[in-house]
Amino acid sequence: MAIICKSYTANTLIHFSISLAIILLSSNYLSPFIQGKTENAVWSNIASLVITIIVLSPFLYALSFRNLYNGVVVELKNERLYRNLVLVMRLFRLLLSAALIITLLNNLLSVTVALYAALFIIVVLFIFWKQVQNVYLKLEMLFLKNYHDEEQQPKKSNKY
Repeated sequence: MAIICKSYTANTLIHFSISLAIILLSSNYLSPFIQGKTENAVWSNIASLVITIIVLSPFLYALSFRNLYNGVVVELKNERLYRNLVLVMRLFRLLLSAALIITLLNNLLSVTVALYAALFIIVVLFIFWKQVQNVYLKLEMLFLKNYHDEEQQPKKSNKY
């Protein structure tokens, strides 16, 4: 159980960190860049938001809905002792995803527009859930392929 919790936490931290980095890059670089290219601030914020959500959606999917160790989680849910722990870990991941969306919207939009946008984004993510899942799985497979290819190559010495 400890190994599963450790890897579950590490996976959550990795996806949260990548998502937060995307949001910060969007807020600090993408949004000012687009605002400099257009005259209308509202449309530039919307364009920044759409681009950021497209880039962010696979990581939000991974953070919110991806089931790690599906068979093990089912076994843990069947044990009365660990049922609440699995539920708390999943709820925590959902809350982290919601906090990321709120942070993104708060940086780019006013509060009332951000609330409407949050509802819209949640609906769109649920509608396109399978497409987002496929993009995430492709990214994950590409990462693992690159990782394993790098491991297979012989180590080069860094002698001058």
